[in-house]
Amino acid sequence: MFGNWGPMNPIVFGANKGQLAFYEAHAKDLDNVQHLSHWRNKMTPEHELMRRSSANRSHAWIPHEILEGRDELLSEWCKLILMEGDYDAVTRGVTPSHWTWNDDRLCCHCGWTKEKVKERLDAENPSGVWHSPGLYLGWCNFCREEMLEIVANLTLQIKEMAKI
Repeated sequence: MFGNWGPMNPIVFGANKGQLAFYEAHAKDLDNVQHLSHWRNKMTPEHELMRRSSANRSHAWIPHEILEGRDELLSEWCKLILMEGDYDAVTRGVTPSHWTWNDDRLCCHCGWTKEKVKERLDAENPSGVWHSPGLYLGWCNFCREEMLEIVANLTLQIKEMAKI
C-alpha cells in the first residue's frame, strides 16, 4: 500500500515509525550531535565532582559514558538515514573502540586502508606532530567531517518534514 515510502514510514493510525518518529523522539540531541556544550550539559552532579577532583580534567571534560551515548544515538540515526555500508554501527560493549583502527577495515566512504591514511597524515603534517589514523563510525580522519555534514543536512531535511 505504501511501497513508495521506503524507510520513511507514514503515520498509520497514530503509530509513528521510521526516521520521523526517531527524529521526534531525539530531536534535541540530534540537532546538537556535534555541539559538545550540549553533551557537557548532560553531566550529573557526580560527573561535576569527578571533573573537579582530578587535576587532569579541564573545564571542557565530558565523561566517556555521555560521549558513548551520543555515538550510539548517532549510529542508530545513521542506520535510518544512510545506506548500509556507508557507516559502521557502534554498539556499546560489542564494537571495539570506534576511534582506533585495530584491523584491516577500510574507510566506509573513501575505501582507504589504515596505512594510506597514515601516509597522508604524515605528508600533510611536516611539523612532526603525532597523528594517528582513526575510524569514527567507519569514517577515516579525512572523511569524518564530510560525512557528519551529510548527516547534519539529512537531519535538517527530516526536521523540516517534522514541521509539516
